[in-house]
Amino acid sequence: VRRRLQPLPSPKRSSAHRCARAIDARSTRHAADASRPPNGLATTPPPRGALVLLCGLPAAGKSTLAARLLSDGPSALRAALGGGDVRVWHLCFDRLLLDLQTSRNVERFDPELWHEARARALGAVHEFFGRATGESAAGTDAAAADGDAPPPLELLAPSERTNGGAAPPFEVVVVDDNLQYRSMRKPYHRVARAGGLAICTVCVRVDLEVALARNRARGPAERVPEATVRQMAEALQWPSSDQPWEGRALWPAADAPPPWAELADALRERAPPPFEEGE
Repeated sequence: VRRRLQPLPSPKRSSAHRCARAIDARSTRHAADASRPPNGLATTPPPRGALVLLCGLPAAGKSTLAARLLSDGPSALRAALGGGDVRVWHLCFDRLLLDLQTSRNVERFDPELWHEARARALGAVHEFFGRATGESAAGTDAAAADGDAPPPLELLAPSERTNGGAAPPFEVVVVDDNLQYRSMRKPYHRVARAGGLAICTVCVRVDLEVALARNRARGPAERVPEATVRQMAEALQWPSSDQPWEGRALWPAADAPPPWAELADALRERAPPPFEEGE
């Protein structure tokens, strides 16, 4: 199945956006109650898990970075975070979309299918953290499976528990997608804020011509039309200080190893309270 991504669909009023609003509305009251200390003293509890968003062009090296996070992340983050058990999971949007296309016998890019894939990805993240913390995540668009995680989450690096302890591990979900628009990242920030998670964006930057050359070397099913890559490069909205809701963003050098210390620092910080109406 050949994936065609021209033209880019508009991120506005997508089903993923509506799913995020519904998640935020369901979770705001619970998050406020959970973070209120019983003695009335101001305190910020530690995050209950973490989201790591990968942002960048096709063929920029996001999946390579995700593979390093999965293979080395449990031990590297455990050391950087002070010794607690860590487990890393992977959510690959391209794989999810391709699986949907295959199951529906769709050979051309379908904007409705693209929006459905986005809603499923977001719903799966919320379902995963709902199960990990023992809370109900009813109403999302991802049903739980019989394994450790609901589809389409997959533990790519076979996770031996890093310390073998009885306590639940600190769960980190890596969202491997282009996420070129802020409106694509904001729903995940809503989930993090409502669920008491840490969240950061890792910006995977590479020269456009390098990305185009790598993209040409891909197989037909993975190759993105060149016009689409160029369009994405023009439209890409990196995290910016004029959008403070985005919080922590990391900017590793191209093709560099994961910035473990900086990433661990970001994962120690619980996301702010849920968005106010209209924010």
